[in-house]
Amino acid sequence: MCAPLAPMLLIAATAVSAAGSVMSGIQAKQQGNYEAAVAKANAKAADEQARDAIDRGKIEQQQHWRQVADTKGAQQAALAAGNVDTSFGSARSLAEDTAMIGNEDANALYHNTYNEVRGFDISASNYRAQGQAKKMEGNAGLTRGIFGAATTILGGATQFSKMKANMNAGGNGWSAM
Repeated sequence: MCAPLAPMLLIAATAVSAAGSVMSGIQAKQQGNYEAAVAKANAKAADEQARDAIDRGKIEQQQHWRQVADTKGAQQAALAAGNVDTSFGSARSLAEDTAMIGNEDANALYHNTYNEVRGFDISASNYRAQGQAKKMEGNAGLTRGIFGAATTILGGATQFSKMKANMNAGGNGWSAM
């Protein structure tokens, strides 16, 4: 009675194990796709942060140049109120120095914005690479699951064949299976 049941249990165990391998592979693929989607969303957020940094940098530049213009205007008004000619001498040097310092500050603002944007661009690029890697991991997991199932099926078939040969050698009449 046990002899005919053994092959059926072997077939069932092989099928369950193979199905488990395939399901594990499918789950790995789904996990990889999920993590790739998260990385894609993070890359999009980093891109948006970079655009925001550019916009803020432009506003800071505008505000800076307005302040420089206000300072130069106030300097010229004060000098003119004291009957000082602003076209030569110390008054002219003051205006040139104010412009020079304004340019230096504007360059610093530009470089700060550039570095901030560059950081966000690098993050976005890293997230995209991470997403691609996660997709590849998922695909590899699915492939492992399929190959694991195939290996299980081949191993089960080998065991089934040996079992059948042993039963036939014992003369129990199982050869019809």
